[in-house]
Amino acid sequence: MPALTSSFENALDILACPLCGNRFEFTGNTLVCTSGHSFDISRKRFVTMLTGGGTRMRSDTPEMLSARSRVLASPFFFPALATVADMIAQLPLVGERLAVADIGAGTGQYLAAVIRRLASDRPTSDVRGVGLDLSKHAARMIASMDAAVSAIVADAWARLPLADSSVEVVLSVFAPRNVKEFRRVITEDGHIVMVTPTPRHLQEITTPMGMLSVDDGKAERLAAVMSEDFTPASEELVEYHRTLGVSEIEDLVAMGPSAFHLSPDQIAARAAELGHTNVTLSLVVSVFSPRPRVAADLGGDQRDERA
Repeated sequence: MPALTSSFENALDILACPLCGNRFEFTGNTLVCTSGHSFDISRKRFVTMLTGGGTRMRSDTPEMLSARSRVLASPFFFPALATVADMIAQLPLVGERLAVADIGAGTGQYLAAVIRRLASDRPTSDVRGVGLDLSKHAARMIASMDAAVSAIVADAWARLPLADSSVEVVLSVFAPRNVKEFRRVITEDGHIVMVTPTPRHLQEITTPMGMLSVDDGKAERLAAVMSEDFTPASEELVEYHRTLGVSEIEDLVAMGPSAFHLSPDQIAARAAELGHTNVTLSLVVSVFSPRPRVAADLGGDQRDERA
């Protein structure tokens, strides 16, 4: 089996065709489902599984992903990654073959941190990761993060290319939440882990940098969206302050949706005017457990509004 297919070979029990839901087999470097739908694995070790139905989302650009990669590797954000990995490592995960699916994985850094922590804590377990993102540029980065990770270009609002009851952890970090699909793919004893900003997140630079703000009702909407299919299990606030320089502030703006509305020159000028600034990081890591499944839950492609 060619090396570029190795992560997918180890994830065949997790994956399913996004068009029909059937399982895959390999034909050379191509995933072929039992209905004949086929998806080629690229030389960069990712596979595109977009179904052509259109999407409500806009994919990240290479520049946005580069900025995000720098931010997530920086002292400002690294403690948040560590907290997510710690919380998942402490979950009562069952079985020697574990699967973590990061929906809207971006650069893949959160997923890689989780996979490595689980592999370290469970040396006898087979820990696999699947990272999904709408951006092919993101998929390339995800594929390069860890040999145990399968990278897929997919739409979070469509049927996910994952089998029913196939993953122990679904991770969603600042990403779309297709709750019905989360319920379809999670195991009965699995967990949904969501990372969301509070209204205090980056509050010192939001207005002067022209960034999108977090409204006060976000937490309540998330709870309402999740309540039909999941129950809250635990929650942890991650909040601290750091003094950031101009280039770090530029990256915080350039890595997110505000970059679609501001030019690099505008971002640089506003950051220079701010100068060194004490900035708040404020996130909530929420863990949810699935409610008992009913037959109707397995229909797939049922969309919930983004909380």
